[in-house]
Amino acid sequence: MGQIIFSNWDSEHFGVKIGKYIPHAPEDISSDMERARAEGYNLLITRISTNEIEIVNALEKNGFELKDTIVHYKVNLERTEYFPSASAFNIREARIEDAPVVREIAKRTFKDYIGHFHKDKRLEKDKCDELYAKWAENSVKDKNIAEAVLIAEEDHRILGFATIKIISEHESQGILFGTAPEAQGRGVYTTLIREAINWSKRRNLKNLILGTQVNNYVVQNVWMKVGGRIFQSLYTFHCWIDSKV
Repeated sequence: MGQIIFSNWDSEHFGVKIGKYIPHAPEDISSDMERARAEGYNLLITRISTNEIEIVNALEKNGFELKDTIVHYKVNLERTEYFPSASAFNIREARIEDAPVVREIAKRTFKDYIGHFHKDKRLEKDKCDELYAKWAENSVKDKNIAEAVLIAEEDHRILGFATIKIISEHESQGILFGTAPEAQGRGVYTTLIREAINWSKRRNLKNLILGTQVNNYVVQNVWMKVGGRIFQSLYTFHCWIDSKV
């Protein structure tokens, strides 16, 4: 039997009952779906390794639709030197008063994004845009969401941000990165990636994990330049319970 975990934040944001689904075996998926229906779920979202072909096939047979494919990269911090401090931009940790600006940059950065929420036509596009804006804003305000939000600024104007979370004793993860559209192409993103590495190294962590959609080629090129190596890929599936035949 698989796990269905209520996603409170997503459910409240979209106004439907959303569950994170962790399938156990292909033969359990049909009964798991019936359980989700009985518990009043509207939408199940699952991420599954691209190696799990039998589970993938069973998900599709039970009405799940592929929405995106995620690749994860790992930067080995023990083999990576500190990057020199950025000269073009001032890098600092965000303060509470930065939250509205970070929110606005995120909303503009992630408008019509290529992620799984935006690819689900039953979810309102404006709410998909707003989800990332809220996520970024809350990251500034709540250390449970992100241990740090790094800010890149020029002449006291915020140009971009990076949110970082420590996910285990030895690893951190770069979660959200956003650059104001008018500042793109100036190296803000690359600077923030390097500073995320420096931040993680100062805490004696061993790895920095980074993830994005498989077709987001530009950021993957940056990650490879700073020593990132791909180690994992995942499919994201959605299933609307009322659409299951």
